[in-house]
Amino acid sequence: MRERALCRLAAVAIVAAGAVHLKLWLVDGYRSVHVIGPLFLANAVAAFILGALLFLRDATPLMLAGAGYAAATLAAFVIAVYHGLFGFDAVLHGTAQTLAGAAELAALLLLGAALAQRFALRGSHRW
Repeated sequence: MRERALCRLAAVAIVAAGAVHLKLWLVDGYRSVHVIGPLFLANAVAAFILGALLFLRDATPLMLAGAGYAAATLAAFVIAVYHGLFGFDAVLHGTAQTLAGAAELAALLLLGAALAQRFALRGSHRW
């Protein structure tokens, strides 16, 4: 699959993850959770902006930023489940967790494949 298509699919996955975080913030009461509430809103905003940019361009820095977003969000979730994060303890299982986790993992894999094509297969270092 071409890099451009991989980036667009990753963009959709990132926006989907952001939509889950926004729904949790708007509907499920996360806006009132100290520290985590604002972080969920920031996550959603970042996802929408990054997703839009990735959909329009397949620039290497955007691909790296998208992979970083997905990896950081997954890492924060794992930390929140097993150790707590800013006084918040997340639950491992649930619809929102499954949807967001799957979307973030998909984005990470898609962007990894796009970056692999860009660097390993072509040997190109275009920015």
